[in-house]
Amino acid sequence: GDFDKYDPWAVGQRTLTAGDTAFFRSFQGWLALTPQGPGDGTLEVVPMVADAMAYVLLRPFKEDVPHHQFCGVTETSGVDTLEITEKWHGAILKAKIPIGSVDTGDSVWWHPDVIHGVEAEHKGNQYSNVLYIPSAPMCLQNAKYLKKQSQAFLDGKPPPDFPDRMFMERDSWKDAPSSLTLAGRRQMALDPFMEDALSPSEDPEDSARRRELLLECNRIMFPTLFRPASSTSGSRAPKVAVRAEVAANAEVAVEVEVAVTAEGTGEGAGSPASVPKEDKMEGVTSEFPAGEGGGFPA
Repeated sequence: GDFDKYDPWAVGQRTLTAGDTAFFRSFQGWLALTPQGPGDGTLEVVPMVADAMAYVLLRPFKEDVPHHQFCGVTETSGVDTLEITEKWHGAILKAKIPIGSVDTGDSVWWHPDVIHGVEAEHKGNQYSNVLYIPSAPMCLQNAKYLKKQSQAFLDGKPPPDFPDRMFMERDSWKDAPSSLTLAGRRQMALDPFMEDALSPSEDPEDSARRRELLLECNRIMFPTLFRPASSTSGSRAPKVAVRAEVAANAEVAVEVEVAVTAEGTGEGAGSPASVPKEDKMEGVTSEFPAGEGGGFPA
């Protein structure tokens, strides 16, 4: 192929992530809970997208790589994780840099293909904490996931892609649904996304397309409220006061993980609770292994 023609910003089939319940993320991101910067065990990246991904994908086919190896896949703790290691990817890791200083409340976002991790050592003197909050557009794939996640939320269970991760007792979670705002209820698929969730568009065709998509998503999440215009019996479904369909920027961010770095321990930031399987875009996850500026999942 011609990797020069590869457009990492074209969504295309990326919304069709592996698995029936996988959640599509358009951007990775986190929210800083404490001030942090270079040397504090914070995020570091290789600030390239297309060229870096081409390098990673083609690296296993070089002559120095044994036929049974895939440059890191069999050496990682994850089953479907590809780690960027000094052994196989030393050349590109020379471009690795930490992000600049951030304050409490600042958010950082990066393309899901960007090679990233956390600094191997925490050399600061205070905590370095973040909330991992991916950004995800409303689409059919995510509507299917939200429908299943909403029931898990009401049952006090982990979301579908993290079935073995339980961090709160049911009794401490039972009042959570009633404390959500309208935005929170929509993000957890407890209330539908109405047309006010769509951003304005001056293009009538674009507006119609997004309304239709949002309607299809609502039909997936709320089939009894958003039925087709006519049923098999010929009777019309009840009207719903919404012209709904999704906008590329009608965002949902519903899975949160916490990454904590111990104060002054000289250790890198602790790994978040889980590594979501659906993060493996195109079968590849770009992350540094622990001890090489790693521990934060792609």
